[in-house]
Amino acid sequence: MEEFSRDIPVEALFSEGLSTNRRDFLKWCGITISSAVLAACDKTPVKYALPYVKKPPEQLPTIADYYASTFFDGQIFQSVLVKVREGRPIKIEGNPSCPLNRGGTHVRGQASVLTLYDHTRLQSPLIEGQPGDWSSVGKPLMDLIKAQDAQGKAIYLITPPIISPSLGALINDWLKTFQQAHHVVYAAESYDGLLTAHEALFGRRIVPTYRFDRAEVIVSVAADFLGTWLDPTTFARQWAENRQLYGENRRLSYHIQFEPVPTITGLSADRRVAIEPSELPRVILSLYNRLAELAGQPPLNDERWDTPRGDVAHAAQHLWAARGKALVVARAHDPALQAVVAWMNVLLEAYGNTLFVEPGCRLRQESDEAFERFIQEAEANKVGAVLFYQVNPLYSYPQPNRLQSALGQIPLTIAISLYAHETAQQCKYVLAENHYLESWGDSQPYEGLYTLRQPAISKIFSTRSLEEILLTWLGRTESHLEYLQNFWAKNIYPAYQAYRKAQEAGKATPFWEASEKPLPLESAEVFWNYALERGVVDMMVLPPAQPKPKGKPAEWATRLPVVESSPSLTVYLYEKVGIGDGTDAGNPWLQEFPDPVSRVAWDNYAVLSPILARELGLKTNDRVRVSVGGQALELPVYVLPGTAPKTIGIAVGYGRKGGGRAAVGVGQNAFPLLQRLSSGRFSAIAPQATLEKLPGQYLLARVQQWETYAGREYIRETTLSEYVKNPKSGNHEEGELISLWWKEHPQPGHRWGMTIDLNLCIGCGACVVACVAENNIPVVGRDEVRRGREMHWIRIDRYFTSVRGHSDRPEEFPAAPPEDFPRAFFQPMLCQHCDHAPCETVCPVLAIAHSSEGLNQQVYNRCVGTRYCANNCPYKVRRFNWFDYTNAEKWVFNPVDQLGRMVLNPDVTVRARGVMEKCSFCVQRIQAAKLEAKKARRPLQDGEVKTACQQACPTGAIVFGDLNDPNSLVSRRAAEPRGYYALAELNVRPSIRYMVKVRNESLTETQNT
Repeated sequence: MEEFSRDIPVEALFSEGLSTNRRDFLKWCGITISSAVLAACDKTPVKYALPYVKKPPEQLPTIADYYASTFFDGQIFQSVLVKVREGRPIKIEGNPSCPLNRGGTHVRGQASVLTLYDHTRLQSPLIEGQPGDWSSVGKPLMDLIKAQDAQGKAIYLITPPIISPSLGALINDWLKTFQQAHHVVYAAESYDGLLTAHEALFGRRIVPTYRFDRAEVIVSVAADFLGTWLDPTTFARQWAENRQLYGENRRLSYHIQFEPVPTITGLSADRRVAIEPSELPRVILSLYNRLAELAGQPPLNDERWDTPRGDVAHAAQHLWAARGKALVVARAHDPALQAVVAWMNVLLEAYGNTLFVEPGCRLRQESDEAFERFIQEAEANKVGAVLFYQVNPLYSYPQPNRLQSALGQIPLTIAISLYAHETAQQCKYVLAENHYLESWGDSQPYEGLYTLRQPAISKIFSTRSLEEILLTWLGRTESHLEYLQNFWAKNIYPAYQAYRKAQEAGKATPFWEASEKPLPLESAEVFWNYALERGVVDMMVLPPAQPKPKGKPAEWATRLPVVESSPSLTVYLYEKVGIGDGTDAGNPWLQEFPDPVSRVAWDNYAVLSPILARELGLKTNDRVRVSVGGQALELPVYVLPGTAPKTIGIAVGYGRKGGGRAAVGVGQNAFPLLQRLSSGRFSAIAPQATLEKLPGQYLLARVQQWETYAGREYIRETTLSEYVKNPKSGNHEEGELISLWWKEHPQPGHRWGMTIDLNLCIGCGACVVACVAENNIPVVGRDEVRRGREMHWIRIDRYFTSVRGHSDRPEEFPAAPPEDFPRAFFQPMLCQHCDHAPCETVCPVLAIAHSSEGLNQQVYNRCVGTRYCANNCPYKVRRFNWFDYTNAEKWVFNPVDQLGRMVLNPDVTVRARGVMEKCSFCVQRIQAAKLEAKKARRPLQDGEVKTACQQACPTGAIVFGDLNDPNSLVSRRAAEPRGYYALAELNVRPSIRYMVKVRNESLTETQNT
């Protein structure tokens, strides 16, 4: 209106009062419209489309290529397939050939492609903060390192876990060129306690390989193994194997979770017990003592603690009844506590059945003692040079001031990183690292299992991989690819030959039940080509026996932490599924991804129980100061039911000062709150905390403002015992429903539909980010999410239920209402593609059409943005483009420049301002599959079409297909007695059918079936 007023005064239209003739009115309207059109033309961005001068022969326009590769950010491992269009990686999928994830993915792996096109990445080496070239940091830099070594000072290389066998060998070659060189593995969330305990018991410093698919009873003490603990994608797939109720199966595993702050693992458990952080060691000790008693073994001490309702005794009894098929895991940083957990698994005959020391897991290798020794030597001026590779200890180490002071004593500091993060900013030399999608490499996540990584795009910036840097420093002329091929020809190829011979002779049993077809062995070159195509070489062998534990449990009694009940508040630090330890905090897709439990994006906060909030007069969005151990943080409050009453939960990974375009200025850094144990390690439990209310509020970016479904039947549930009696329990048929439609849509060919099993959905959110990547969904930022304008096409609703008999309320809080300790459900909610769609009847311009295949289609170029459809949708799954998110420079988290736009999927329209959008059932994938079938002159087969959400799901909860095909998997699942429609009473005839949630409330029920 202001621009219009400057161009043509409004008063001029009515200069003679309200009476003006028709000719003058049309004259001014014509001038106005013409001016508006010309102004719009001036602002239209110029877009260039350049043809190939010489087209690469392997690239066909509009045809995607897939390359097997490996994602590992130091925390989450995935074997992946990279979708490439015209030379641009645009999508990450799970590799179905990998026996670990079998095609499933983690939310961080899905989002990793966006980092490739981040213009805030390091684009060249930096020398004292100024751009340099690689010739200056090649041999000259190596000479400087050698000069420090010649002076008798130590050289330190500090890295995350090195799971690459070829890189590990190259690092060893490089270290041998110095007199005093040390390789230290560092991790923000340390598994040193678990490693140290198994080294003491079994003589191998290695994390066990867990098999949750073999466990009938699982007890987890604060280990979020479905979300963040160790290898969650693999564990989620395994856990889901024993949670499927289809056909005649009536068995479920029994999962008990002890934890202070709700996690997706705890909310997915059959029995969740909220306990204070200070009671976690007590749970472990008491559980061992009760198992020892059942086994006729002496207890470690006189600890017989239990909750008033007997949760520990209950867990012990069911674990003991399932010996050989039971498993206990724990998040504990003290080696003595992890040793007690290991001895529990020994008593339960778990080693060799549900977990294995041989073959072991190589995803964690850190040593807290070695990193502490590095700091001490640096403080003593004994370190001449330090190289930080893919680690950021100045951010995540709990004593950053001490570490920064120590670095000041080191003459030569070098960082090799994607970003100029907190540690890199304090280093003299910063070497720009390749993105993993630009690099060659390999991995060995588990002993005997190898994966390959290959570049899916040429280097965008002047960057190098660590392997290329080390080869240059060692004076070798071979390329990284040549080195990798030679390493595999000398090491992996002969090992695979020996494995195949042993297998043919019946001397090697594959570790995984479902194995891929063997790779050809004609030559090392042929083997390499096939291995590169598949991305995985599986040589894992099931050994006949496991190593025997050394010593006796009593030897650990004197090393156990002192267990004291404290009436004070305790801070408990945890990781969120999306952000983790903060390594990927610069990724906008992960920042906008709402935490599955709290449903909050873009921030961390102080998680409080409703009991503590009422006691202190606090509510969500209030500001508080949390103080512990001389450190203080100011955070907003989030009141979360199910939290232990004296616990303050705070997520790490926030409060960054560098590390990507979305990292800085989001949340507070909680790592300084970590407390040192008597063993010298740091613990996530910080007792003696205080909480002070501050004036004002901080509005959190919540995407779900309601906690229950308020009587509307989104969720249906039952127990296993009731399901065994009646497979339709918890479900019911709707009565006679009135329809406003006078005839049905004809659907003679395909009729696309989906089923979602609430028994398998763990709320991990991989489907959410997969949908973002597939469908070019914009990031709107914290302020817009606060206004309820998030754009995700699929959301994971989290509902609490606290009806009688369905609350996990501890009996030590009898006065607490059931809703303080409810049970929870995760429900993926997306467009239901209703046959009687209420949105279709209210659109004034017919921008919503119903296809003959059952799809509710949104016609973008017809939509005028009335938003009537969103108002009429009972599921609230439609999204409106309030702004021009992809072309306005204001939206810096979106692909607004030429580099950023390389991530866009060309098969999906980029929506404009004022347009409504929603889930399309990935219609572009449907059309592509139909075209391939047509070219092959055959019918479309079941399973050929997979939506992005279905393909990303690590548990297989989502199934998509043709409902008109009675033999399709989606039809068979839709016919299950557990199937129901959300809000069926509205009679909108959705195309998505949910499966009733079934909880195994008692192991006795499972055994009786």
